[in-house]
Amino acid sequence: STKGELVGGPFTGHMGRITTIDITADGQSILSYGDRLAKIWNRQGDSIDIVASSSAPVTSSAMSDDGNTIITSNSELGPENPDATGGVLKIWQSSEAPLFQKFDLPSRQVRSVSIDEHGKTVAVVGQDKTVWLLNAQGQLIEKSFKISGERSFSVALSMDGQTISVVDNNIQKISRKGELVDTWEEVSSS
Repeated sequence: STKGELVGGPFTGHMGRITTIDITADGQSILSYGDRLAKIWNRQGDSIDIVASSSAPVTSSAMSDDGNTIITSNSELGPENPDATGGVLKIWQSSEAPLFQKFDLPSRQVRSVSIDEHGKTVAVVGQDKTVWLLNAQGQLIEKSFKISGERSFSVALSMDGQTISVVDNNIQKISRKGELVDTWEEVSSS
């Protein structure tokens, strides 16, 4: 609703705080991550699937528009895994034919993940400002590249998967090849 009215939920079932959410384009499925569990909900607030669990807190999650592909990312760093050197990307596909894949990334912390509408292209941005584009099998499909700016916070893919937007203090629109297309700068409120 554009008037701020409650249109679904409430969603109860996580024991602690929820750290990331995503919703399908039709608004019928919601992905939430908390308590080291990823859950899928229907719009009425019923938990319809528990898809993923992690030994470390998830930093970001995303779901394809058809709800068949779910991505979670986290840093394996911490007391339970002191020798870890990078972040971890996990991909789950279709609850009808579950497929789980885990990929190690060289960035010490994955900041954000995004997936295109068809679940075919995954964008990942790390704390070190590196952007990776992968297919749903976790294979690099374009050469990774670094963005400019002080740090990276969030990544989003266009619906067709051809451009990437990365948020730092500004928003950078970047081609799949890593070429800057446009920048929207932060507006000062002085």
